[in-house]
Amino acid sequence: MRFSIITATRNRATLLQATLDSILAQRDVDLQLVIIDGQSSDNTVDIVKATADAHPRIVKWISAPDNGVYQALNRGLALATGDIIGILHAGDLYSCDSILSQVQQAFETSRAPFVYGDIHFTNRLTGRVTRIYRSDRFTPQLLQIGFCPPHPSLYLSRETVDKVGLYNEKYIIAGDFDYFVRMAGRLGLKGHYLPVDMVDMATGGLSATLKARLITNNLEKLRALRSNGYRVWPWTLLRRYFYNYQKH
Repeated sequence: MRFSIITATRNRATLLQATLDSILAQRDVDLQLVIIDGQSSDNTVDIVKATADAHPRIVKWISAPDNGVYQALNRGLALATGDIIGILHAGDLYSCDSILSQVQQAFETSRAPFVYGDIHFTNRLTGRVTRIYRSDRFTPQLLQIGFCPPHPSLYLSRETVDKVGLYNEKYIIAGDFDYFVRMAGRLGLKGHYLPVDMVDMATGGLSATLKARLITNNLEKLRALRSNGYRVWPWTLLRRYFYNYQKH
C-alpha cells in the first residue's frame, strides 16, 4: 500500500522545509511526495530541488502559475500514483512520525473508502496551540450546517478519487468542503474516523482572515450544498460553530 502526499505551496519557503522533513520522517510506509509550487518568487524552488535531488525515487514536483490551491491539488492528483492520497500543505506538520502507518492500518482494518481524524492549530511565532478541531461527532447530516472533518486529516483511497473526481477549481477556500459534500453526501460514501490528532496546522493560512472565515467560506459552502441538491439557508451554516472548534 503506497501513500502519495501532496504538498501545495507558494512563497512559504520559511515553513516549507519543516513540512517536507515531517513527511519524509514518516516511518514504516511506502511513500511518494508530490510537491506543487505556484511559481514562488522566494527560494521555494531551491528547497524543492534539493529535496528532490536527495530523494529522487520519492519526490515528484512542478512549479508553474496556478489559479488557486484547488488547481494545485488537481495537478497533484494527476501526478499521484499511490493507493492512498493525502494532503499536507507548506507550514503544516504531522503530529508524530507514525501518522501514516496508523492511517494505513485503519484502511486495512476498516476497508473504508476514506479515513479522517483530528488536527490542532499552532501559532508558529508563539508556539501556542490555539484550536483543536475534532471530527468524532461528524455524520453526513452535519454537512447541511457546513461541518466536515478537517482537510489535512483526510486520506482517500485511489478508488474514491476515481469516483469523486477532481476538486472544483471555482472555489477559493471551500473546495475541500465541496469534495466532502460530493463524497459523503451525494455519493453516500462512508469513511472511517481515526481518533488521532494527526496534524499540527500553522495558523495564518488561506482562510485565516475574518472576511474569509465568516463571509467567503460561508457563501462558498452554501453554494457547494445547493449545487449538490441540499435545500439550505445562510443562517443554518452558523450552527456549525458549535461543532467546529474546541478551545485548547
